[in-house]
Amino acid sequence: MAISIVGARRLKQLLDASDVRYTIIDARAQDDYQAGHIPGAIRMGWEDWCARPPADASSALFEPGYWGVLDSPGCASFRRRLAMTGITLTTALLVYGDGRGSAGREGRIAWMMLYLGAREVAILDGGWRGWLEAGGSGETSERVSQAGIPQIDLQPQRRIDLQDLRRLYAGGTVPCMVDTRSAPEFRGDCYQYIPRPGRLPASVLFDYEDLFQPDGTFVSRQQYLSLAPDEIVSGRRFLAYCEVGVRAATFAFVHEAYTGQVVPVFDGSLMEWSLAPELPVLCG
Repeated sequence: MAISIVGARRLKQLLDASDVRYTIIDARAQDDYQAGHIPGAIRMGWEDWCARPPADASSALFEPGYWGVLDSPGCASFRRRLAMTGITLTTALLVYGDGRGSAGREGRIAWMMLYLGAREVAILDGGWRGWLEAGGSGETSERVSQAGIPQIDLQPQRRIDLQDLRRLYAGGTVPCMVDTRSAPEFRGDCYQYIPRPGRLPASVLFDYEDLFQPDGTFVSRQQYLSLAPDEIVSGRRFLAYCEVGVRAATFAFVHEAYTGQVVPVFDGSLMEWSLAPELPVLCG
């Protein structure tokens, strides 16, 4: 599998030369997509591909964007919905959002595509804003297409679920967990809609915001390696999580692009973990 980060100027050159080989996916909110998007882009929101929360979850968690567990790709309905997007997993895919401001939306879609077995996935550096700053044009017409039912080839090394983590925790073998939220979230000082604010055991903090330069593009590989804690750059086994597995997916993508190491993403993240009363959540 090939993953990469593509600059806006490079994508514009390809589009201007009618030489673009990517299927372009817009991961922003529907309203943003309708207001203007890269020509030919297909809109895909990460919230539309999640399972329903358990019945005992609070009503807030049933709102789109508050529950991150990926729906079962084995379900016929999942595969039909994927076919209706017109996206196939055998073509090169390029996903964009709005850089830092998207809070990981493009990374979550890119991660999902890689987990489903896509062979080549790129993220547009700087997102929609970077595209406009590079002189790129937009369109408002919505792309509607349909492909055949895709052949999904799950890549289990890219995902870890709550059942896996329960077993590891029970056996005392929980790996290092990279928390990609902010420091206040890590301490448990904000967002009281979370069943139990705080962090998972064995966590180290790497703020999602640290993936970006002031202009909204990703930091360089050298900058990333200098910012990351030793637990991340040492090559040891670890996984990534956040609140609902969105910022974590972007972190995992950038880490793999810069190091070649695949990082499993806990897509349920703290929201799912903290619903289980027997599992510890640390604060402070």
